[in-house]
This record gives sequence, structure tokens and C-alpha cells, in this order.
Amino acid sequence: MTNYEIDAKTRRNRTLLWTALAVFALGNMGASFAGLTAVGIAFGVLTLLSGTALVMTRRRR
Repeated sequence: MTNYEIDAKTRRNRTLLWTALAVFALGNMGASFAGLTAVGIAFGVLTLLSGTALVMTRRRR
């Protein structure tokens, strides 16, 4: 693989992770407002995992 292919793949993955982070954070907020505790916890865990994955991809570079 060339550097260009690696950069394109990394960029795509980071874009997907940022999108997932935003969707999960909004889902967490909506579930919290609706009083759905279990759903809110699930979205919170997914938000945390997405954020952790973003930090890990950043630290690897």
C-alpha cells in the first residue's frame, strides 16, 4: 500500500468515527430527554467507544 492509500483510508475511518460520535451523542441526548435510561446508557457507551477510537487513531499518527 502506498502512503496515499493509507492516508485515504485513515481519513475515511476518521470521518466515519466523527459521524458515529455525533450520532451516538445525539442519541444519548434524546434518550436522556425521553427518560429512556437503558437506551441512554447504551448510547453513552457507544459515544465513549467512538471517542476512544478517535483518540487512538490520532495518537498512532
